[in-house]
Amino acid sequence: LIVEINLKMDNTKTPPKVSWPGFSSSSYDFYQFEITENLSFDKTVTGNYIFARYAPFDGPNGTYYAVYIGQGLIGERFEAHKRDGCVFRHGATHFLAWLNNNENSRRAIESDLLAMHTEAYTPYGCNIRPGG
Repeated sequence: LIVEINLKMDNTKTPPKVSWPGFSSSSYDFYQFEITENLSFDKTVTGNYIFARYAPFDGPNGTYYAVYIGQGLIGERFEAHKRDGCVFRHGATHFLAWLNNNENSRRAIESDLLAMHTEAYTPYGCNIRPGG
């Protein structure tokens, strides 16, 4: 699959998929990656992405909290956020990606996810609310 070729860390294992709900009741299936020093992505692939923090003691199976929700060139944005460091200062442990080459769709999904996962906004996350 193209998704696997473009997102896999290596050629032996397809990353797990996890579902993130939006405010609209839509649910989005993202490939999930544990953030490691060697993790990188194709810089030509577009989609939606989430930097998330795993809290193993929240709930019976742990809970993931959004630290940053975005859209665009996945590899480029991943590297830019790593350099900036905000996501790591807020505890990001995982990166989630969903391929989507339609910009209008990506922006709508980003808005839907941010409406549901307000923890991604400052001061708990790295997204900045529109208007400041």
